[in-house]
Formats: sequence, structure tokens, C-alpha cells
Amino acid sequence: DRGPFQVRVEPLEVVHGRGPADLVEITLALGAQMLRLGGLATTVVRARAMLERLRQDGSAARKLREIIAAQGGDPRVVDQPDFMPRASIVLPVIAKRGGWVTEVDAREVGLASVALGAGRARIEDRVDPSVGFVLHKKRGDRVASGEALAEVHANDVERGAAAVARVARAYRVGATRRSPGKLVVDFSSIAPDCARDLAARLEKACGMRWIDSPVSGGVSFVRASAATSRA
Repeated sequence: DRGPFQVRVEPLEVVHGRGPADLVEITLALGAQMLRLGGLATTVVRARAMLERLRQDGSAARKLREIIAAQGGDPRVVDQPDFMPRASIVLPVIAKRGGWVTEVDAREVGLASVALGAGRARIEDRVDPSVGFVLHKKRGDRVASGEALAEVHANDVERGAAAVARVARAYRVGATRRSPGKLVVDFSSIAPDCARDLAARLEKACGMRWIDSPVSGGVSFVRASAATSRA
């Protein structure tokens, strides 16, 4: 997971049976569908129960250690995240007005992370695994003027300052609270531009959050534990 230390710790918390509620929910939702596709569970309820059991009995953490080791990484990070690198600079993104967070432009935040060094603009670009963002406020959250909306973790002052400005522009704060709305995960394979357009239309029409999460490899890959799902 690319991003600052705190963000990369969250998935580790999930496999240990803990973690933030929203990340746990999307993990179980995606994982349950993968188990159903592979024929390992007949219903979503049973699939979620299976995943929850694996999180709680240590199996999920054990499998993650195996995956990391197989790719030449240090499996100790699963239990000792301090082995992961940290950025040298932490800059707050401050709210200029109080109210409710009505929107966070995910595309803008994503592009800001690429400019910061957390992702690639070109295939030859190097990725800095220590930089990225921590978003303290999400849509529907109350925020006071002067309160931190997010944090930028950087290793370069100029890049960090540019990221602060860009993330600040990604936030919209209004006087009226907007509820988070329902979350819909689509496993079909459609063009990225079509997915973004559909997500924007659903958001505007009914406040629905729509995630494009195509599954690669098909049913045979799922059964062989070789398929991937990306959101």
C-alpha cells in the first residue's frame, strides 16, 4: 500500500482482526464476492463469516507474511510495522472555514499523491513508499475552522507544500451535512472514463458512492487463488 506510515498500518490492522470500520467493510465486501466467485462460499453471509474467522484466528496475517516473503519482502512488517520507512516532513491541511465536509475529490487527491512521489506519472519514475496522505475528515464529517482536514507526509519541502495546496482544493466544506450514502461495488470490466462518469452521475443523482473494482483472471483464477480485485 503506497502512502505514509499510518496509512500502510491500516491494512495490517485489518488482517489482525482490527482496523477502521470503513476499510474493514470494503475488505469484507470485496473478499466475500471473491469467495463466491471461486465457489468457496454459497452466500455473502457465509463468505463474510469465513473472512472474519480468518482475520480473528491469525490465518489472514499468516498468509500475508507468506505473500510478502514470496516477493522478497520482510514479513516482519506484518507484526512490527516500525520496520517500514517514514517520511521526514508532516504538514497539516487546514480547513479555512467551519461546516460539514460535502465532498473530497478522490481523483485530485490521487493526482496529488503522484506529484508527491507516492505513485508514478511514467513507468520509469521511482516510488517513495514513505510519502502520501492521511485524511482525517471524510464526507459527512463536521470540521471547525482551523482544524486539520488531512496530513501530507513528504520528504521534500516544495513538493509537500504543493501537495498541501492541492489536497486543500480537493475538499469542499458546506453549511449542510451530506450523509455518506450507500456504497456500491461493481466487479464488471468497463473503461475507466466510463466508470468515472457513472460514479459522478450516481453521486450527483442520489449521493451513492460507486467503486469500480474489476476482477482479473475469471472464475478459474479465483479458484486457483490467483485472481485480483482492484478498487
